[in-house]
Amino acid sequence: MNLADSPPFVNKLNNSTHRHESLSELTCVNCHDPHVSGPDAGSPDRKEHLAACVRCHQQLQSQAAASAHSLHDPDQASCLDCHMPRIVEGFGVYNRSHRISSPTDPKILPSGMPNACNLCHLEKSLAWTQSALEEGWGKRITLPPPAFERYYGRDFGRPVGEAWLAHTNPAIRMVAAAAYARSHLGKKKLSHILRFLDEPNAHRRMQALSVVQRIIDRKLSEREYSLTAPPAQRRQQFQRLHRGALLGRQRR
Repeated sequence: MNLADSPPFVNKLNNSTHRHESLSELTCVNCHDPHVSGPDAGSPDRKEHLAACVRCHQQLQSQAAASAHSLHDPDQASCLDCHMPRIVEGFGVYNRSHRISSPTDPKILPSGMPNACNLCHLEKSLAWTQSALEEGWGKRITLPPPAFERYYGRDFGRPVGEAWLAHTNPAIRMVAAAAYARSHLGKKKLSHILRFLDEPNAHRRMQALSVVQRIIDRKLSEREYSLTAPPAQRRQQFQRLHRGALLGRQRR
């Protein structure tokens, strides 16, 4: 199951679609140089990491072949976006899963957990994703059980990003918030995401603060919002920020 908080049994390489290679040929050093410091957590992808994919998958080295395989422009979605989505919790950022899965894995979509397709296509529904996977890659993936319609709407027609933001699981809410921070849709959801600054859990508030600052493209001062302030003070700060975001949206 592709869980939002990516426990070790999900994120480990030997649970990936490359699990057979991981026991023999594929190891960490195929993609990472152990003698060179890697990028900071949550950093943009590096060319050498993308190049590691096509060293093995040589048939996809050309841009035309990659586009035909992914049905996306390589400048819009990379190998890592589809096969190593950002679902692993860090301190304020989300890192890429090293499970190396496929969007057509029959266990992912039925789980109702964050999937690679909808982490980009936040405005689309699970029903749309099911249809797109069948139309584009010939894979008919089962949707979650009917009980999941409470989150994803009748016939699974609700935009998935909205469903994740409203989910009862805080880990899923924060995966969604971080995805919106990377998306052009982030500012439209700012007033909703600001509510997460009032989460009772300090780690969730820290994640929310990082997301909000990325969306507004600046850091909030301690006067505007203090992560460790007493609950009453923190709530007042959140409410001021929330009112400001709503007013700003109305003016636009």
